[in-house]
Amino acid sequence: MLVALLVIGVHSKGDLVEWELNLFQRANANKNAQCEGFEILEPPGHYAGYYTIDGTEDGHLSYMYFENRYKDPDAPLLFWTNGGPGCSSFFGLFMENGPYDIQEDLTLCWKEHGWDVGHDIVFVEQPIGVGFSYSSDIADKVLTDERVGHDILEFFYAFLEQHPELVEKDLYLSGESFGGHYLPVIAKAMIIANAHMGDPQLRLKGVFMIDPWTSPSSIYYSYPEYAYEEGLISRDTRDQMFSAWGYCDNALRLCDMKLPYIRTFSCNAAYAFCQSRLFTPVLFLHPFLNYYDIRRRDCYISGCYDISLLTRFMNNPDVKEALGVKEDIDWENCDDAIRRELGWDVATDVKSTVAAVLNQGVNVSIVNGDRDFICNYKGNERWTERMVWDKADEWASAERQTLKVAGNDAGYVRQVTPLSFVKVANAGHMIPMDQPVVGLELITTFTRGKDYPTAASKPLLVT
Repeated sequence: MLVALLVIGVHSKGDLVEWELNLFQRANANKNAQCEGFEILEPPGHYAGYYTIDGTEDGHLSYMYFENRYKDPDAPLLFWTNGGPGCSSFFGLFMENGPYDIQEDLTLCWKEHGWDVGHDIVFVEQPIGVGFSYSSDIADKVLTDERVGHDILEFFYAFLEQHPELVEKDLYLSGESFGGHYLPVIAKAMIIANAHMGDPQLRLKGVFMIDPWTSPSSIYYSYPEYAYEEGLISRDTRDQMFSAWGYCDNALRLCDMKLPYIRTFSCNAAYAFCQSRLFTPVLFLHPFLNYYDIRRRDCYISGCYDISLLTRFMNNPDVKEALGVKEDIDWENCDDAIRRELGWDVATDVKSTVAAVLNQGVNVSIVNGDRDFICNYKGNERWTERMVWDKADEWASAERQTLKVAGNDAGYVRQVTPLSFVKVANAGHMIPMDQPVVGLELITTFTRGKDYPTAASKPLLVT
C-alpha cells in the first residue's frame, strides 16, 4: 500500500533517521467521489522518521513531518502533540488536523482544512511508549513534564539539523488536552535553552493550546457550575459538589508543594478525591455522557470515540513498513502504563509556567470548545484570570468580543497581547474535528501574529 523510500537501519543514540513518505500518491490515486475537489500540481514533501533520544538507553520517538500543501517558503513551522497523558499525536494527525482523512478501504483523501494548509507541520508521538515510539529499557520511562520538555527540545535540535531550511522559520507549539501541561513546559525548556546556548536558536513565537488541562483547581471548580448551567445536574447536586471543592483545592495545593518522598502519593490522592467529588457525580447521573462533547450520550467505549478505522490503518503491515515500525510494535491510541506513570502529574498546576512563557513575550492562546465538559471553557478562562503575570491587570479588564469566522458568529474572544482566550461555539474537546473551518482560521491567524477576527476585523483564512 505505502512504500518507505529508505531502508531503515539501526538508530544510534541521539540520531534522527528520516525518509520520504510516499503518502501523496496513495491519496491522489483515490478518485472516488469523497476525494474530489483537490488538485495538487506539485506534491509537497512528506516524511516519517525516528529520533533516538540523547541521554536515554533506547528511547525512540516516532514522528511524521509534512511540508505545507502549497509549498509557501514563508509558512511557519508548527508542532502538534495530543495529550492523555499517554495518547498518540497520530490521532490528531488523522482525526483532526493533518493532511489526510482515512477511508473505509484504508485509502486516503486530502483533508480540506488540514493545518498543512499554510504550515509546515510535525506530529510527534511522545512521550516514549506512546503509539509507535518505544524503548526496550525500563530506565527510559518518562515520569515528569520536565522530561517531556527535555526530549522534545533534543528532538528539535536533531530535526532542524535534518532540515536546515527550517532553522530560520518561526516556530509554534500546538496541542490539546494534557498538552496544556506538555506545551508550556516544552516552551519554557526552549526559552531557557535559547538563553544559554548558541546556535541554533529556536525561533519560538507562540503556544496554541486547545481545551487544555493546565490548572486542575480551576477546572474542578468549574464542573458544578458548568454542569448546572447545561442542565446536567440539579441545584442541590451543584451545591453538594461545590461544598467539596475547598477540600479538593487544599489537596491540590498540597500536591503542588512538591514535598519530598510523598509528592506522587499526595498528587494521586488529590486527583482521586477531586474526581470522586466533582466529576464522577455528573457521570453517575449520565453514565453514557460524552464528557468531551455534551451533545452526545453515546460514550459506550473508553475514550468515547470509535477509532477502529484509525487503529486498523495504523496497524496495517504496509503502513507500519512505511513508517519504519518494528513488526512486534502494535499501535494503540493511548497507553495505560504511561497514564499510570504520569497520572500523578494530572493533579499539578502549570499556569505559573504559562505565566513565565508569557513574560518572555511568547504569544499564548487558549482555545476552548463550548460543548467540552472535561476541560471546559469556564475552568480554563478562570485560571487565566487567576494567573500572576506582567499584564494581569490589563487582562482583568479585557472585554469579550464576538468571534467572526466566514461571516458567522463563532464564539467569543478576549485578547491582550501576548495572551488570548477563545470560546468556540458548537465544538467539543477536539475543535479541529468539530469546527474545521474555525480551527484553521484560528491557527492561521495566530501563527501570522494577528488578532483574532471579530466583527470589526477582516478574516485571514488561508485557502
